[in-house]
Amino acid sequence: MTIRGPRGRRAWQRVRRVVADGERGATAVVVALSLIMLMAAGAFGYDVAKLYYERQQLRNAVDAAAQAGASGLTDTSTATALAIQYANWNFPGLGLTASDITFFCVVKNAVGTAAGGYPDPAQVGATRTCEGKPGWTNADAKCSDTSCAIPCNSGQKCNSIQIKKFRNVDFLFGPAISIASGSTGEVRTLSCKGSCGGTPAPNPMNVVVMADRTPSMYLTNHSNADLNALKSGIQSMLGTMNPSQQYVAFGAIHKSEADGSAAPLRSGGKIFTETSTTAEVPYCTRYRFGVCTRWSSKTVTTTTANDVFTGSWVPIGFSKDYQNTSSRLYTNVANLSYSNFTTSGSWFYNDLLRSDGSYDDHGTTGTHLASAMKGAAQYLLTNVTSDNLVTSLEDGTRADLGVKPRNVIVFETDGQPAEIMNNATSDSSPALSLDNGDDIGASSSVYQGCRNLDTVAAAAKAAGITIVTIGYGSALTNGSCGGGLSAAEALARAASTQDSVTGTGAAGSTCADENTDGDYYYCANNSLELEKVFAAAMGSLTEGTKFMSIPGVGD
Repeated sequence: MTIRGPRGRRAWQRVRRVVADGERGATAVVVALSLIMLMAAGAFGYDVAKLYYERQQLRNAVDAAAQAGASGLTDTSTATALAIQYANWNFPGLGLTASDITFFCVVKNAVGTAAGGYPDPAQVGATRTCEGKPGWTNADAKCSDTSCAIPCNSGQKCNSIQIKKFRNVDFLFGPAISIASGSTGEVRTLSCKGSCGGTPAPNPMNVVVMADRTPSMYLTNHSNADLNALKSGIQSMLGTMNPSQQYVAFGAIHKSEADGSAAPLRSGGKIFTETSTTAEVPYCTRYRFGVCTRWSSKTVTTTTANDVFTGSWVPIGFSKDYQNTSSRLYTNVANLSYSNFTTSGSWFYNDLLRSDGSYDDHGTTGTHLASAMKGAAQYLLTNVTSDNLVTSLEDGTRADLGVKPRNVIVFETDGQPAEIMNNATSDSSPALSLDNGDDIGASSSVYQGCRNLDTVAAAAKAAGITIVTIGYGSALTNGSCGGGLSAAEALARAASTQDSVTGTGAAGSTCADENTDGDYYYCANNSLELEKVFAAAMGSLTEGTKFMSIPGVGD
């Protein structure tokens, strides 16, 4: 049946509207499906790229933390603290904790193939490369073709640190397809310090350690914590060294009473050495009418103070028995006590310790950094031969190495220059030379005192001495040298770099940055860090760190 006229036209319009509505519904479905496909593409594109990026960032963070930690080995507590400190300061989102850290003893593979390989027993043990956990067996080891890693417990002598970490990454497009996040997967890094199974390169050194025991080491916190940490830090460093190749001498800031003992100059003792001159002086014994008619003479002695402090900058000479707890060097470090103080214009020392057992908060010994650096350099240069050998200690071992020993000064202070003499108020002052015995002071000019330290350090480095400086406490926080230069920056400038003995260090923005930046300036914010930083500093001088690829241990 055909419907014509107005009724037919209206019916046809209704049919077309129904068809159009159906087409629009189908389009919406297609659009919705297309959006889902786009979200999925975004998830597979953007979100996967983000996941890869975050894994690479995690890899960078874990690698950097492992390298920082390895610099503190073989002391596992030092390594743990350094790794966590570096990670939290530079990668705060990493959340690294001690539970992410494991230690290993990496030694030579005795067989030379991963299949059937086992650790070389000659390299494992308390007196060898590293210890390994008590009761370890070959079954505990993971081996590559060249090296094997044995589990090593915290507190033992370990040479490798492993860090394992993963992160969950929130996706942007993934939630549209019910995938809200993804995991980077576990990133695993093994960093080893030393020979790591190879033959360690010979590394003979002559090291002078200079430790700041001025009263500020007590007055900063009004406790002995800082001085005790200083002593423990030096002792830990000595434990990491090789006495057959590395000789050590010890001095303190301010000077010690006499050679052979690091005891401070006593109360009542004179600050400066003196020179006395004697002359026959004529005088009149009889006058007559205002005219001398009889002459005689008398002996007159005149005493003047020299520009030289009494005592010794390096009272404990080179030795190689310093790991013996009853040795002279070890016991003098253990018994190190605060220096007594004086005030400007006085020629005598006063007791730092009051009769009631408390410490006086007034006065100062004067922190003569340039003088101490000069004293250390002069001791080094006058007690080694042209081949940098210490004649009284040599037994042929170091000569047979075929390597000329390095001369090194390890110099720690918690302060900026605060000097009580004024014989070096310009950069050309004769006292700044290493060729005379004068001590150095710029009086109240902290700026010139810092410049004097820089000048003396440069002269020592030019003479072939590698300088390691350690800044602590107020040297980091409050110390200023004027002219826009901080005390920390002055200490950094005095240090050598790992690339050049005569190089100039630079202060980092944080201690974590500073202690891994490639120069020989180190810093410690508190007594715990001070106790650890000496070993880390010596580690940079003695042995490098490197990543190890051992199946099941390090990627």
